[in-house]
Amino acid sequence: MIPRCIRYFILIFYTGFTIVAAGHAERKRHPAYEKYITQYGYIAVQQGDRYNIPPSITLAQALHESGAGLSRLSLESNNHFGIKCHKDWKGARTYWDDDLKDECFRKYNNVAESYEDHSRFLVDKKRYSKLFLLRKTDYRGWAKGLQECGYATDRAYANKLIKMIEDYELYLFDTGKRIAREVQEKTRNEQPRTTPTTPSQKPSTRPLTEPGKKEGTFFERLFGKKKAEQPQPSSPEEKGLKPRDVYKTGGLLYTIARYNDTFDRIAQDLGFTARELARFNESPENFSLRRGDIVYLEKKKKRADMPHLYHQVQIGESMHSISQYYGIQVSTLYALNEKNQSYVPREGETLKLR
Repeated sequence: MIPRCIRYFILIFYTGFTIVAAGHAERKRHPAYEKYITQYGYIAVQQGDRYNIPPSITLAQALHESGAGLSRLSLESNNHFGIKCHKDWKGARTYWDDDLKDECFRKYNNVAESYEDHSRFLVDKKRYSKLFLLRKTDYRGWAKGLQECGYATDRAYANKLIKMIEDYELYLFDTGKRIAREVQEKTRNEQPRTTPTTPSQKPSTRPLTEPGKKEGTFFERLFGKKKAEQPQPSSPEEKGLKPRDVYKTGGLLYTIARYNDTFDRIAQDLGFTARELARFNESPENFSLRRGDIVYLEKKKKRADMPHLYHQVQIGESMHSISQYYGIQVSTLYALNEKNQSYVPREGETLKLR
């Protein structure tokens, strides 16, 4: 028989080892999943703002259903949510063996269409209506509700979504706390600079600090103020709003427009000028923003990131809205497609993005 003191030591050692091992297991994440989250996270945030669906749920479903965008259905049909045709589907379709042989699945022109249709699918189907009574941060309730409402036949579907959300901290998207990993690293590691800008450095387009003061942390320079120094709401409509969140996609910093937002209001919150934001987004200063619009905080690129080579024009799209979606300069979009400034894209046309 093992003495009691030794038994206690073994128990403590085993428990400690298990906790440490579990901690390492939690931190081990698949690079393909991380890449997918970085690439499409902002679309989930947009959909969450428009339809009040937790971005964490949208991302977890997309990751699970598409295998991080690597499944044949997602690669060949841009269907990232495994949505089948159903009787009301009038769009393109494709056929795959699923629960039955040759089942009909929806086919999309691009990934954004798949995300939009997924949101509309949940909003329009009565069986999912009870989910919209839940808080947007209740990802557990949403996951269980989706399973109960029959989104998938897998009995472990809810648990898989919850595990995905918690393993990859997707719940941070629901509360607006998810800022790109690159920005977080710069915030921790970048030291204050007091040396003048050299020719090799990109010149700043705005004063970062008052004369004689240090620039401070990257976060302070980015926002022009510390979080605690955010301005007080200037109108009744703004009361209760959270500080603005900044995201990053394709190397570009951006924020998401709120209801009744303006460049001037965003500029005041983030330490820019309305003129700068208008220039970054190639719009007039009094441009009418819609809730969920992307507002870039730096100059857009001259070509879209891979794998976005082409875009098929959807109804209601303009050259400007397409340029905003991909984070490219509208002047470049005209040039790539050999169009002049008077050109208006028509539904179904294909445009070059790089």
